[in-house]
Amino acid sequence: RICDEIIRRSLKVTWSAWAEPRFVTREFLSLAARAGCTFIAYSPDALSPGALNSLGKTITKKDVKKAYDLTAEFPGIKTGFGFFVSSPNESARGLFEMLWFFIKGTIVLKYRNGGGVGLNWIRMEPGTRIYEIALREKVITPETDLLPESADTKPEKLFYISPTVRKYDWIARSILGSMEIIRTVYRKIKRK
Repeated sequence: RICDEIIRRSLKVTWSAWAEPRFVTREFLSLAARAGCTFIAYSPDALSPGALNSLGKTITKKDVKKAYDLTAEFPGIKTGFGFFVSSPNESARGLFEMLWFFIKGTIVLKYRNGGGVGLNWIRMEPGTRIYEIALREKVITPETDLLPESADTKPEKLFYISPTVRKYDWIARSILGSMEIIRTVYRKIKRK
């Protein structure tokens, strides 16, 4: 109804939105584009069933792919996806599928419409669900200081890394570092 009203009033506005992959349709995206939508962000956070379930998500990898494909049909709408690198109950296969989605999505979305895919680790904070999971999995102890006053604490000690994929974490960090180098080189070339 809001999109319809923007169109009816001929308002010249641009806006962005977060969207749930399950509910995105071609009809909605068409209407949103006509109403001035220039960016849609999705936050599936994971792709594998185990990780999605642990994060309390009610979506599937198929839902994420559908949102990616449908939004690609609207070049005027930039698209972003957000993922966590090492979610609880992540599988090695799920991690590598998500890393491939990151590489492919970053390249395709960035150069197709200016969007992209972001990766991050989950910050552990006292009293949160991820904190309870980290305690249960012995990733941290109750004595772990997650809100340090000193800058001496290594940042990676504050982020959750699933024990099931911990040995692959270096790969994710390497890919992120490589993509940043590629972005920097691309920006320099583009300026020339």
